[in-house]
Amino acid sequence: MGKLTRVIVALTALIAGASIGHAEEWQTTTSRDPKDVKFVSVKAEKFEFSMEFRCDEHDWQDQRLWVKFLGPSLPRLYGEAGATAELSLLFRRHGGVLYREAWDAYFENKEPDQPGWQGSIIAGKSELEALASAQTLEILDSEALRIYSFSAKGTAAGAAAIRKHCKLGAD
Repeated sequence: MGKLTRVIVALTALIAGASIGHAEEWQTTTSRDPKDVKFVSVKAEKFEFSMEFRCDEHDWQDQRLWVKFLGPSLPRLYGEAGATAELSLLFRRHGGVLYREAWDAYFENKEPDQPGWQGSIIAGKSELEALASAQTLEILDSEALRIYSFSAKGTAAGAAAIRKHCKLGAD
């Protein structure tokens, strides 16, 4: 019975570890907003932080993909009402290939439990390919220093949904 107990404990630890890793996997949601406009949300959570790419069926007109980074202030990114930041997203791809996209963000704290940085990026073919094929996604400050990073597991499905439902990344 002692051996069986050790096996059960080991399996429980393995399953718990898998659940923790899954929390950072990007989840893709497609739905309709209250005005019946179809939208796509691609979101990951890591500890008390979350990042989201979002678009709707009308965003093809200006080729913009909305980006949110929610969570408490960080040493290199202090958020306060009205603050702006010149950030960038760094997509680390297989083989050491890097793709960097500028992101002019502003801080918003309308909901006290969800303060964060928002803005948009161009969403052309190369940007969505970088999102789809990335291994990690880093947020960089204006000096190109890393502020935060996420695993990019699950972003390929998100990029496909963005292409399909928002008609972005076709150029």
